[in-house]
Amino acid sequence: MNKEQIFEFLNENGVAALATTDGERPYLRNVWTIKSDEKGILFHTSKMKDMFTQLMKNKNAEMCFLNEDKSVQIRVSGKARLIEDVTIKNDIVSKRPFLKEIEKQQGSLDFLAVFLLEHCIATVWTMESILAPKEYITLS
Repeated sequence: MNKEQIFEFLNENGVAALATTDGERPYLRNVWTIKSDEKGILFHTSKMKDMFTQLMKNKNAEMCFLNEDKSVQIRVSGKARLIEDVTIKNDIVSKRPFLKEIEKQQGSLDFLAVFLLEHCIATVWTMESILAPKEYITLS
């Protein structure tokens, strides 16, 4: 896959397993991504979650995107940067209605943490390439 095909895959398969660490302990959970392009991968969490604290302490993270039907997995590693942009936050809340209730309860969008995973490199895994050496593609 080339870079454009990877971005297409990431945007079509917008749920990723996100790996972070807290000290020596790894943590993995699924996140919904907002958009993937040459700037990086945009995703969100709550500032009350462990994920937020872990990313603020250690910016290094990895995401794994999977399309089981096509037997394709793409791992993307990079550094997470906190984005404080109310326009992006409003857009996210409009696309994720469950966040509107939290915004009402909190009285603002300050609870929402938006991150951009940048300086990304990706590696693609398929059943056909299972024995091939890993190839890394710079995305951002």
